[in-house]
Amino acid sequence: KTTQEKMVQDFVRDSLDKGVLSRDFKYVAICPTMVIGPMLNRSSTGGVPSGTMGTFVSWLKGGKPEAPNDSMSFIHVEDCATMHVAAFESPVAEGRYMSLVESLHWNDIAVLLKNYYPEMKEIKLYEGEDKTRPTQFNLQKMKSLVGTVKSTKEVLSESIDYLKSIGALG
Repeated sequence: KTTQEKMVQDFVRDSLDKGVLSRDFKYVAICPTMVIGPMLNRSSTGGVPSGTMGTFVSWLKGGKPEAPNDSMSFIHVEDCATMHVAAFESPVAEGRYMSLVESLHWNDIAVLLKNYYPEMKEIKLYEGEDKTRPTQFNLQKMKSLVGTVKSTKEVLSESIDYLKSIGALG
């Protein structure tokens, strides 16, 4: 994704320099982490969660037996969509915007998932003494575009509730 983003940035810069694009053309990249939440078009997948929601379901059904010594971050699909619209509508939006909440270590994610979905198989927590510190992001630019987004707890809880409501965890 980063290579493709760089290619687009170079294309836009070159096209502006050559006069191919209008000077008021702007390039904005919304860079989400794992996007989860209600699916827009379930009929295209026969009602079965796909993409990141499919991955999320697999974790809840035991597809992640061990917590890696790593961190992960999420964004609710509605917050990510709001960012896209805000970037399009804002006359001053430009450049790259991260789209995520905070990053958590997988041990913390495993505990939250089990809390919100007690039926989930236990994920073996990482026990090493060299536990990785979650990735830190500067979210000021993102917040300048959309203000607040749902917390990780809300994202996970609402996504699990949604999956229960469509029978994906049954």
